[in-house]
Amino acid sequence: MHLALDFILIYDILNSVRGKKERAMKTKIDLHIHTRGSDGIGTPKQVADNAVRAGLHGLCITDHHKTYTPEGLKVAAACREAGLIVIHGCEYSTAQGHLLIYGVNVEDLGLGFYPEMQAVIDEVNRRGGACVPSHPYKGYQRCLNDRVKRLRGVRAYEVANGQCAYQCPETNKKAVAAAKTKRKLGTGGSDAHSPLDIGLTYTEFEGEITCEREFLNALKRGQYKAKTSRKRASKKRSCYLKQVKSRLSPKCCKKSLALDMQPNSMQICADDYYRGTDTSLLTH
Repeated sequence: MHLALDFILIYDILNSVRGKKERAMKTKIDLHIHTRGSDGIGTPKQVADNAVRAGLHGLCITDHHKTYTPEGLKVAAACREAGLIVIHGCEYSTAQGHLLIYGVNVEDLGLGFYPEMQAVIDEVNRRGGACVPSHPYKGYQRCLNDRVKRLRGVRAYEVANGQCAYQCPETNKKAVAAAKTKRKLGTGGSDAHSPLDIGLTYTEFEGEITCEREFLNALKRGQYKAKTSRKRASKKRSCYLKQVKSRLSPKCCKKSLALDMQPNSMQICADDYYRGTDTSLLTH
């Protein structure tokens, strides 16, 4: 009798420990990064190494207008080799702004140039995918602003965009406020165009995610929170403001003008930025 009770007690304790472990398990995924498949920089190994260093469990490759690119696939292979979960998505430019698309191959949709965002959302949902409006308050010419509140069929807004976190943090705050008003969830993605920015913001999912299907199910269920590495964002903002100030000097403006007149000037500037960036920004 005593042995049976002891066994039951031990069984209950083990189940309790296992239950706490399962409840405590979280998966950190950066839901918005770019590679050389569109306008990102850095080698596949640099992307993978920096994702691991940032403490991520996975990342989502969201190059512009294509779900799969040769460079994106190379990055995916390097990340999987490093033990990371890889999700293939896309950031698409619509008539109203940028939209993150998950769970479908956008090339199967035949979207064309600057389609209506609501029409894209409806079609992606019909095919079993999911959409998240990216940086809805970031001031491009095509910017959603408060129109994000009128969108139907989206479960979340991107409320922690990494580039906004250090360039224009007030736009993330506006996205958070809009999400609260409409009772939407929020996602986080670094919008990294350089490997050094990966994991600056990310999404923390409840429970374990091991594949794309589990990710999509979790995204639809809504068991996640947007997260920002505040120390890194603060360092990045300080560096960014210094760069902006220095670029306003006559000498720097003259250099920028000369670069703009060269072919592939965007890549030249991007490579120069990557080489000159302080790697201590990776420290949490």
